[in-house]
Amino acid sequence: MKKRQPTLSITTTRPALRGSKLFLGCFFSLFLLFGSVLFVVFAGLPFYRVSASRSWSQEDCKILSSRVESYRGDDGIVYSVEIEFEYEFGGQKYTSDRYSFSAASSSNEGPKQETVRAYPAGSRRVCYVNPKKPSFAVLNRETTSDMYFGLFTLIFVIVGGGGIIGVLVWKPKPPGEADWLPDQDGVASSTTAAPTSPTVLKPTSRPVVQFFVILGITLFWCGIVSVFTYQEVIGFQKGRPEWFVTIFMIPFQLIGLLLLCGTLYSFLAMFNPIPIVEVNTTQLALGDRLEVKWSFQGRTSSIRKLKVILVGEEQSQYRRGTSTYTDTSAFFQQDLTDVNSAIDVASGATSIDVPVTSMHSFDGGNNKIAWSLRIHGEIARWPDVDTSFPLVVHPVFLR
Repeated sequence: MKKRQPTLSITTTRPALRGSKLFLGCFFSLFLLFGSVLFVVFAGLPFYRVSASRSWSQEDCKILSSRVESYRGDDGIVYSVEIEFEYEFGGQKYTSDRYSFSAASSSNEGPKQETVRAYPAGSRRVCYVNPKKPSFAVLNRETTSDMYFGLFTLIFVIVGGGGIIGVLVWKPKPPGEADWLPDQDGVASSTTAAPTSPTVLKPTSRPVVQFFVILGITLFWCGIVSVFTYQEVIGFQKGRPEWFVTIFMIPFQLIGLLLLCGTLYSFLAMFNPIPIVEVNTTQLALGDRLEVKWSFQGRTSSIRKLKVILVGEEQSQYRRGTSTYTDTSAFFQQDLTDVNSAIDVASGATSIDVPVTSMHSFDGGNNKIAWSLRIHGEIARWPDVDTSFPLVVHPVFLR
């Protein structure tokens, strides 16, 4: 006689905004935003001013001072051209200190010195005045190498825009044949038979991998933010802070700080003892006994409490408008062990009968039933050991 597979209905009411499309959409949007601002600041606006200055008024001006300023930056000493000149427009005198449309500094002092020597103090030169804003004038209205270097920021725009388009046109893989669905005889569908002997489970992720992933994200994010932060520092050093950029960058700099903290946390977690979990079978079915053995690689004396937890979760992915949402709800969770002595933490064994009235593993694309063993070790003033090991629970077999 066959055992009837019970049904399980799970309702989740609070959507978790953790869908892959939502995350990628936000990530590439920030990428595009940073790239657009970088392009406007370092290339777009300077090139526009070069073009607009062709119609500006040419006026005679007197060089008041000319020198090369040096500042200590993140990569050493950087240099900039500082030339102040005086001119007359519309019967009124003005002063300006803008040599060109690019205000970038560099570590190469030679070209800066040559520019200063070409504009000695007391000499007369031609300057170009914006007739709509006479207080804005420039000595050199030609394009400079710094402006062409700014075109590299288009890479961020292309990657960000392409990523957003990819997210919008990407559709989740349609549900195919579900894994471990019972056939008409109530037996799990599987193309290959898995071994029934004891086996060591593989974790969903390893601390080293997690560290390098978050390190890459942090380096990428902070690398972009540092460009703006560098300009902020230069502005304050020159006594001309750019308050708009300073205020605009505050939330992005805070995110960078959080990423740095997360990177440090992941780095410390790499030195935790590594749990090794062995189960009695990979042909586990509802109603079967699951036997679990655990041990660690590394010293476990720092772990003051250890829990081995069996977790069953339902995951449902759906779309609402252009956003993708994922609801996750635990329909089963039970502590298999909770120990705090050093001997019991270092290694041990436990077992549980998987409830026959529960739900077997299932992967239908947008809907999943996932089982896992979770090892959680509490460590004082240090990242906890928290590792999950996926399990496959088959439907009820014929007895």
